[in-house]
Amino acid sequence: MKHTLNIFLVLAAVVAWAIDGSTPRADGGAFSVDRDTAGTVGTSVWDRSASGGKADSHKGCPYENSLNLRGRSAEDFLTPEGRFDLKAIRASGYEGPLDLKGLDVGIEPGTGEPVLSPSASTKRVEGKGTLDQQVGFDVGIEPHSGEPVLSPVANARIYSHPDDTFWTDKFSCAAGLGGMCYALCVYDGKLIAGGYFHVAGCTLAAYIASWDGSSWSPLGSGMNDDVRALTVYDTKLIAGGYFTTAGGVSAYYIASWDGSSWSPLGSGMNNYVQALAVYDNKLIAGGLFTTAGGKVSAYIAQWTKQYDGDVDDGDNEWSLPPDFRLEQNYPNPFNPATTIEYSLPKRGHVKIEIFNLVGQKVRTLVDEYKLAGNYCITWDGTDTSGNPLASGIYFCRLRAGDHVQAKKMLLIK
Repeated sequence: MKHTLNIFLVLAAVVAWAIDGSTPRADGGAFSVDRDTAGTVGTSVWDRSASGGKADSHKGCPYENSLNLRGRSAEDFLTPEGRFDLKAIRASGYEGPLDLKGLDVGIEPGTGEPVLSPSASTKRVEGKGTLDQQVGFDVGIEPHSGEPVLSPVANARIYSHPDDTFWTDKFSCAAGLGGMCYALCVYDGKLIAGGYFHVAGCTLAAYIASWDGSSWSPLGSGMNDDVRALTVYDTKLIAGGYFTTAGGVSAYYIASWDGSSWSPLGSGMNNYVQALAVYDNKLIAGGLFTTAGGKVSAYIAQWTKQYDGDVDDGDNEWSLPPDFRLEQNYPNPFNPATTIEYSLPKRGHVKIEIFNLVGQKVRTLVDEYKLAGNYCITWDGTDTSGNPLASGIYFCRLRAGDHVQAKKMLLIK
């Protein structure tokens, strides 16, 4: 203790000598430094007369409670807004620690600048938007510019917001994940975590795991690469990411978990899935892919719920259109053939028929049950018997359930 105190006394003496030759004591006394003719520091002298000649005593050291070893009060260098006034520090010539007693320290969100304000109590309580009372800022001088530089002392802990106390160490090293977590969601009453890890708590879990409130569990054998997105759709957990297998089954970048096993969603994507959401009762996937279920998809795709009794024939469920649509044929005018595209938002019986200008049906192109999706068909300008039709105006009509739509076409020879 005495050795440590001596170090503090020497430091205090140096600071006092650099300023005005003495340092005021907390109780009104003074600690002065003698200088010899060469300008070096001589012996340290405590002036008892300024405090009535009374020395404090603590563990055999008469100075430990008397000297202000924590430095100048930070309040001496604050602006009315609670920010450090570097001009005032520069003008004072002070170097050394700043005492933060009676002040709360916050951080300005935009600049990261420390902001000080009077405490509700001078007692420092960690985690209440303050610094521990045993720490503070050190004031140094930039060698080249001579500007004052503020830095927290080595053991300072700055809290940027009073609500930081609400963060807990629930998922510390023993209960946390063995790597990065990219996605979280709730499924079947459990917290699901996906990311880049092979261990959850003390349990092996390949890139995905569930937390039941007390322990982690794997979801089957997991994936073979990162899980980047999670959501719940049609009572199933949906995972997207960098993987190409889920539970040992081929699943290109997207898969579903029914509580016991993994399944692919059609043939999946041709590249990574990085975002998942449910919108308007449809699953929306986003990422780096350009095809979904074999269909062109510009980095975003849509998957619809499969109804009870449906057979999963895979790709037809990806990128479903929002409504019925019969597109204008192309080319138009045409000779001898033209292409007709149409969209079905739900499955049902579909008819596409060609009529002449007087309303006579000349050809049926489609007359069958169709799944929801986008389709195209080519008409070669012939009638039902395969005979070429004359030049003129024709009408293409789409009928799907109660929906009817028609387009005018011009055949030129």
